[in-house]
Amino acid sequence: MHNSSLKTRRDAVKFGLLGMASGPLTFPAAALAQAQPVAVKAAYQAVASCANFFVAKEKNFFAAEGVDLSASAVASNIIVQAVAAGQYALGVTDIVQVTNLVLKGSDLKIIYPAALVAAEHPYALVLVPSGSPIKSAKDLAGKTIGVHSLQSYVDATLKAWLKGVGVDPASVRFLPVGFAGIVPAVRSKQVDATFALEPQAATMLREGIATVLGAPTETLGTHLAAGYIASESWLDKNPAVARGLVRALDRATEWLIANPSELAGVVSRNCNIAIEVANEMRMPGLVRVARMGQTEKLSRALAEYGVVERYVSPCDLFSKYCPKEGC
Repeated sequence: MHNSSLKTRRDAVKFGLLGMASGPLTFPAAALAQAQPVAVKAAYQAVASCANFFVAKEKNFFAAEGVDLSASAVASNIIVQAVAAGQYALGVTDIVQVTNLVLKGSDLKIIYPAALVAAEHPYALVLVPSGSPIKSAKDLAGKTIGVHSLQSYVDATLKAWLKGVGVDPASVRFLPVGFAGIVPAVRSKQVDATFALEPQAATMLREGIATVLGAPTETLGTHLAAGYIASESWLDKNPAVARGLVRALDRATEWLIANPSELAGVVSRNCNIAIEVANEMRMPGLVRVARMGQTEKLSRALAEYGVVERYVSPCDLFSKYCPKEGC
């Protein structure tokens, strides 16, 4: 693949890049690498949300900041515990997990935004098996929706969407089938519909086994769905490293915004996804600043639908080292 400038608005929407680069960092544009590189262990997930992390590694942006980064792919259900236990200094997780951490008194905070979700790049869709009699969201009353897990971001997103279209969320059954079980559940018609993240959504649409019913993420408006996390106490003990990590991730984000045609390739080779599928994925948005206003609606929905114990202000989720607005 080759570098190219943003060609059309359609390309911008497809790759989730449009209008997401505003808000410059207050840190210097570049930093001198430290005389002795600092070893940092990072845990990541092989998902499109980590695209800027992959670029920062591939292009040695971390090394340029004096960070000797060693990275490991860690399952989403244990990554938070691993970072909290000190096995890794840097991790990535969703807003639900960060909120629960704050509620438990943990000092793990978001140091840099990861995935932004909005109408133009939903990153998740509600699909129904091809040939399904379900034609609108209102037809889901009394039906079963396959989800990867319960008490998650999915819960708040789906329930807010159903409520918005006049369907009582309590009238719908949510069946957890795991990430790996989403496609088989639709193929076998075990479920009436599913909430599919990428690349499952693109895979099913390419195979022709499902059709799009809606994009529930639109209901919550533009919002930050995930972020890179680290212990605030560890960051305070290593402020130069903290700022170096942020600069490296920001430099990578800026590079992806300038080179949208490279995004599918980055995701394909780092997530073991066929390039044909990656080219058709609805990518999460790239954002350089965590905005309180963009996450407020999601944070309130998490509390309203019992996904978290109580409402937590988005500002309490962001580290002092995180580039942010509204806090």
